[in-house]
Amino acid sequence: MEDLFKVTNNKIDSCIKDLKMEIFTLRSDVQQIKEESKGKIDQQAASIETVRADVSYNTERLAISENANDLLVSGVPYVSSENLTNITNAISVALGYTERNIPLVQAKRLARFPIQANAAPPIMIRFAFKCVRDEFYRRYLSSRNLSLTHLGFNMNQRIFIIENLTKEGRRIKNYAVKLKRSGKLFVVFTRDGCVYVKTVVDVEAGPVRSIHEL
Repeated sequence: MEDLFKVTNNKIDSCIKDLKMEIFTLRSDVQQIKEESKGKIDQQAASIETVRADVSYNTERLAISENANDLLVSGVPYVSSENLTNITNAISVALGYTERNIPLVQAKRLARFPIQANAAPPIMIRFAFKCVRDEFYRRYLSSRNLSLTHLGFNMNQRIFIIENLTKEGRRIKNYAVKLKRSGKLFVVFTRDGCVYVKTVVDVEAGPVRSIHEL
């Protein structure tokens, strides 16, 4: 009987060892599956993030291209009897155009009517061709001498012309300007609807496509 107990106990011990080995192997397999699954999930997440970034970038580029022929004129007070064609023609003459080669543009106030007195919402001017728009903007950047006196106002307040940035572009530019004012950036400007920054004098300016890059 004692020998029978010993044999039974040995079989039980053997079964326990086998069971422990099976459990250990099972745990190892489960851990390996978890690690492999996590790796695949991380890869998928990275791929999704890349696709999302590409879509966002392409959407932004499309929005920029839609504004490529536009410029914004700021600092011109609204007058109920104003003629935007006369205003843009006067600006063109101030930039050196003759009456025969004044660019043809569409102009509109970026504001809902009625516009409050003394308000000066920007005027968007849209050119038929980007090359004409670029030449117009080049002339402004070369002079930077526009004022309300050129439009017949009895005041010498400056008029500014800027590119028509997208919502994201304006957000990036505003943040970059804050960094410039705090001394963290040397130069901030826009070119073809993109914001460019320069960190120090001897470094070439580069485009910034997101707040994160700043």
